[in-house]
Formats: sequence, C-alpha cells, structure tokens
Amino acid sequence: FPVTIQSRAKDVIYTNNTGKPIEVAIKVSYSDDDSGLIVTVGGVDIGKVQGNAPSGTGYWQTMLTFTVPNLTTYSVSGGPDVFGWSELR
Repeated sequence: FPVTIQSRAKDVIYTNNTGKPIEVAIKVSYSDDDSGLIVTVGGVDIGKVQGNAPSGTGYWQTMLTFTVPNLTTYSVSGGPDVFGWSELR
C-alpha cells in the first residue's frame, strides 16, 4: 500500500474511488477556543476531538485515524488546525 501525503483541506467532501478501503490519518492541534474537529464518513459523524482545560489555557496535539470504504465520502470539519494529512491506499 503506498502512503500518499495529500493536499487536502477541511470542510471539503472527498470520495474514496480507489476500488478498496483507505486509511486516513490526520494530525491536528487544538485549544480551548476551538469548537471541535468532526470526522464524517458516509454522511455519519464518526468522531469528534475537543479539549477543555480547567484553567482555560489548554493546547493539545493528536492524530486521528479512520477507514473510508470504497465509493464512500469523507470530510474533516471544525475549528482545530490540521497540519498533516496522509492516506494509506
């Protein structure tokens, strides 16, 4: 499986048309001010990452991975910054 570093953007709906499932990995950073990052696959919200520190000054980085079946749409939307996006095809 080749790993491709994609030029992808939040709030855009992509379709997996590779003929097989793909694994998507995104690296995000977020803070208390962010509304949360939502991952949607096939029109279903499958995950959300959001933080809240008691002091109100939290800052986190994490990686999210998810599988997208063939001929299925997927998107990433929300407030945090996405600073890495790769796909295992």
